[in-house]
Amino acid sequence: MKKAILIASFVVAPIAMASGAHFHPKKVAKCDGICSEDQIKAAVPAAVKELANWKQIDPKWETAKVDKAVKKEFIKGKKTLKTWVVALLNETESDVSKNKTYLFFLEDGTIFRTNNTGELK
Repeated sequence: MKKAILIASFVVAPIAMASGAHFHPKKVAKCDGICSEDQIKAAVPAAVKELANWKQIDPKWETAKVDKAVKKEFIKGKKTLKTWVVALLNETESDVSKNKTYLFFLEDGTIFRTNNTGELK
């Protein structure tokens, strides 16, 4: 009986862990090492598409324009995370509270988060 439970655990566990409900960061910028501002801006369409595929962002942001891209450091405890934060502006949205969203890239061009505040918590 114990052997059957153990075998069932090994069969079911990978299926449960492989669920597609969470986002996996992905390198979308074409750069070696640390990306430049232009390389990050060029990667925005691929980043939005990747985030939309994972249902992290509405696909409507694919047509938004880059408002600005800035390098930021976020400090949490003793860790420092160096990122590119890209602000997207949706000019077709009349509600000012909903016309901007932010994409977060690691310095190497990996997209890892999006939100409406531009801050990491």
